Amino acid sequence: MRHLLACVAVGLFLGADAPKDDVNKDNEKLQGTWKAVTAQHRGSSDPDAQQHRLIFSGDEFSVKKGEETMIKGKFKIHSSKKPKEIDMEFTEAKRENLNGKTALGIYELDGDTLKWCWNEPGGTERPKKFSSEAHLLVTLKRDKLALSGVWTLNGAETKIQFSDKNVVKISPHGDNNVIVVICEYAAEKEGLVKARITGFEGKAHETVKEMLPVGTDFSFKWKIKDDTAKLDGLKGDKVELLKSCLEGEYSEKK
Repeated sequence: MRHLLACVAVGLFLGADAPKDDVNKDNEKLQGTWKAVTAQHRGSSDPDAQQHRLIFSGDEFSVKKGEETMIKGKFKIHSSKKPKEIDMEFTEAKRENLNGKTALGIYELDGDTLKWCWNEPGGTERPKKFSSEAHLLVTLKRDKLALSGVWTLNGAETKIQFSDKNVVKISPHGDNNVIVVICEYAAEKEGLVKARITGFEGKAHETVKEMLPVGTDFSFKWKIKDDTAKLDGLKGDKVELLKSCLEGEYSEKK
């Protein structure tokens, strides 16, 4: 009996962690830039749909039309639900009457395709299916031209997260609580990436910023093939220090 109770307790413990793991996996898959392919509202198509991009960075999101930011906010997903749910709180919007409101939605991830259906911001009813009859239904594709995704250095702890069109977060220890180096970057021809350190997160930030101060410039080559990437050719300030934790082959986290 005692052994049986112990097994039940372990099972409950493992079962409780599973949804959290699923949330983390989906959160990482969403990170980056998505380009709208189609958008429909109440059965009508939006001719300007392809001008819009949806960008996920950490627990924040933004919607851009061209280079103009239309909406900023925070999001939360519930990946254990069927269909999977997403709550999007608008903190800044071109239409001021949207500020502070939350859009309740559902989403579906299939590789590099994201399907997203949501109600009017401030509404209380979440869509139950992917339909534009009474809601906004958007289909998006991952922006392959923008660097995106979360990558881990094979055989090491280093994690690189391309969070936005021009933001990359580097976690040399894999754990974001230790240190995250935040950089602005520009992707150029033939895989060349130019970066500049703009800030830090984590408990070791005071120590690291003395070795890699804000404003440090560097560049590297980033070449992707399927689910693997290679970072090499690192040049610039503090090159030797950066090489030791950045250069090598990476695998994309799924």
